[in-house]
Amino acid sequence: MGKIRRRRSLIKEQAQKFFEAYETGNGWEDCKDYCQPQATFSAQADALGGVDTLEGYTDCQHHRCIRWCAHHDDVADCSNVESL
Repeated sequence: MGKIRRRRSLIKEQAQKFFEAYETGNGWEDCKDYCQPQATFSAQADALGGVDTLEGYTDCQHHRCIRWCAHHDDVADCSNVESL
């Protein structure tokens, strides 16, 4: 039972690290360590039409963060988002 708990804990930890990397908006470069290189992605949202890889999805977040920060220059959290 101990191995299963450790495995679940590791999976949860990796998922949390991916989520935090994704939320920073720095795209695939920050997220790729937590994903398979060719990981697929699908969504029903029209805004994500044509995005079929996890790399593409994380890069979409990167571009959204850059656009958001461009209109909210009073927010200190934008300092970690690399510009294009």
